Amino acid sequence: MKNNTSPFSDYVNVHGLDDIIALHDLALQELKAIELESQSVHLPALNQLGYSLTHFLNAISNSKSEEEVKNELEKAKNHIKRCLYDAVEYQILDYLESIIKFKNDFRNINIAEFIPDYHLTMKKVEKIKNDLKFYTFSSDKRDLHFEQIKKSQTILKEITNQLESTRPVLIDAVQGNRSKAFSITRNLLLLVLSLLGVIIAFLAKV
Repeated sequence: MKNNTSPFSDYVNVHGLDDIIALHDLALQELKAIELESQSVHLPALNQLGYSLTHFLNAISNSKSEEEVKNELEKAKNHIKRCLYDAVEYQILDYLESIIKFKNDFRNINIAEFIPDYHLTMKKVEKIKNDLKFYTFSSDKRDLHFEQIKKSQTILKEITNQLESTRPVLIDAVQGNRSKAFSITRNLLLLVLSLLGVIIAFLAKV
C-alpha cells in the first residue's frame, strides 16, 4: 500500500497550523481596516503576505524533510507578523497625521471650548508619540512591543474619531468668527468714513 504522507503533513499532524492561521486572520483584519478607513491599500504590508505564501507553498511542495518544513513555515509566519506590524504602524502614522491636520485646520479658534478635556487628549497623543520613539519594529523587538503599540493604535483611533465628529461644529465656529471679523471691519470702516465726512464738512466751512 502506497504511503501518502509527506514531511508537510507529518509536521502539521504533530504541530498544527493554528498560530499561523490566527496571525494571518489578524493581518487581514488590519489590511481591511486600512482599506475601509483610508480607501487605500498598504502595498508593503500586502507584499509581506505574498512572501509568506511563497514560503508556505515551499513547505508543501519543495521540502524534503520535516526540518525544512519547519524552516519554511517559520519564514511564512515571520512575514505574516511583518505584515501585521507594518499595517498597524501605517494606521498609527495615519491617525497622527489626521490629528495634526485637525489642529492646523482649527488653529484660529479655541478648540477646548468645543471638546471636553481637549488638552488632556492632546497630552495623551504626545505621550503616545514619545513612547513610540522607544519602540522599534526591528525583527528582535516586534513581539516585545507589539501589544503596547496595538493599544496606542486603538487610543489614537478613538481620539481621531472624536475630533472628526466635532468638525462640523468647529467649521460653523470658524465661519462665525469670520462673519464677526467682517462685521467689525465694516463698522470700523464706516466709522472712519463718518469721521472723514465730519472733517471734510468742517474744513469746508473754514
